[in-house]
Amino acid sequence: MIGHTTDGSNRSQTLAVLLATLVGLSMVVMAGGAVAQTTETATPTPTSNSDELADETVSVDNDTQEVYLKVTNTSGDTVDYVVYGIDEGITTEVNTGTISATAGNSTETTFAADTDSYDSYRFVVNQDPDDGDNESVESVEVGEIVTQSSDGGGAIFAGGGGGLLTPMNLLIAVLIFAGAYLLGVFDPVKRRISG
Repeated sequence: MIGHTTDGSNRSQTLAVLLATLVGLSMVVMAGGAVAQTTETATPTPTSNSDELADETVSVDNDTQEVYLKVTNTSGDTVDYVVYGIDEGITTEVNTGTISATAGNSTETTFAADTDSYDSYRFVVNQDPDDGDNESVESVEVGEIVTQSSDGGGAIFAGGGGGLLTPMNLLIAVLIFAGAYLLGVFDPVKRRISG
């Protein structure tokens, strides 16, 4: 008598459950609402013997979460930076520090953006004139990190933009259910119901 093996059925069931889990997790992530996106303003700054190595400004708006300063290939010691918040032409110092990047590398530092108080941020990078050597920077880059939230606000039933039960998510769920049915995932349930 020839025995019947269920190895193929078990593999199909495992694959279908794994697929359903992955799609379910992706739907939860899509309903989360916020995605970080970085926009950059690249500004190469040539090596200079002056104390000021860069003076760059980045505009911010209500979508801006952070602003950043990125330097590439600093020579010698660290270089100094000063961050200013600008609102209607009034400049206020909001942060200072030092930053460096070894040869062939970049270093980035970020700052929370106060968009209620400032409409742009200015970054001034200087070498220390009192240490006896002239530091340089191959390039300085400033930019903003913004958040894009879904239009639906994360609601379960959202019309067009967001939410968990969008037409695309429902279509994916129906396709997964149909695939699981065809693979026989529900056969044990059908047998139990039919007695």
